[in-house]
Amino acid sequence: MILPGISVIERLCADALVSTERQTESRITNRIDDGTKERLDALLTEIVDGNVTRFIWLCRFEAGSNSAGASRLLDRLEFLQELDLSPDILADVPPHRITRLRRQGERYFADGLRGDCQLVLMRANSA
Repeated sequence: MILPGISVIERLCADALVSTERQTESRITNRIDDGTKERLDALLTEIVDGNVTRFIWLCRFEAGSNSAGASRLLDRLEFLQELDLSPDILADVPPHRITRLRRQGERYFADGLRGDCQLVLMRANSA
């Protein structure tokens, strides 16, 4: 048996990973209605507290030791509940993929995420 060179194997593996990521993104994106997409997109553009996007506001939470800290956490929870996201959006998506997407989102600032979200939506619409 003759194996291809290591660079060919690496490229094939990378292509397979990218393809799988795109399939996962498309699967999730296709399950979200247009109204929900607009609400999620607004997380990246709406400014709260005078200087941060709603997305960053949701990501920044500190465990407080007083009622003001608890109130801030409850405000975030209430906001997320109002988004009314169905758990079915992630049906059939392996937990390790969800974890990877979550970690990826934690590393982004709103500007970078906004660009990636637009790219994902364009790919999903063309598929």
